[in-house]
Amino acid sequence: MSSYYEKNKEKIKQQRKERYANDAVYREGQLAGSKKWRDENPERMKEHRKTWEHSNPAWIMYHNAKRRARELQIPFNITFKDIVIPTHCPILGFELTSNNRETNPSLDRVIPELGYVVGNIKVISMRANRLKQDATMEELSQIIIYMTDHN
Repeated sequence: MSSYYEKNKEKIKQQRKERYANDAVYREGQLAGSKKWRDENPERMKEHRKTWEHSNPAWIMYHNAKRRARELQIPFNITFKDIVIPTHCPILGFELTSNNRETNPSLDRVIPELGYVVGNIKVISMRANRLKQDATMEELSQIIIYMTDHN
């Protein structure tokens, strides 16, 4: 330990007690400082977000799924490590990239009612996820029949 700490041990302990006596006030001050920095450095924040989102799509999917589960009041028990992003969409077969909306990886609930639980999630393309979003098997069959008859 430093000699300063040894000489001022009681004073430092008292300062820490006072500082953390009201965590809400302390946290509010910390958040205000962070917000001020973000407001003063918009370009750096924009670059940081861009870099972070493109290098960590599974992390973004995890947090978005957690938020949706809370909003929809559906089960959620996955971890960040449960999200495995394949190189290609398992449904449509094209490469998953973050270059455009259709080819973005998207977290799918295989059986929507079960929620985001281990064994019920797959990463597919945004296009495939939108196609199967709320269609029934009967509706999908009717679309196939229609497309076959008119092509």
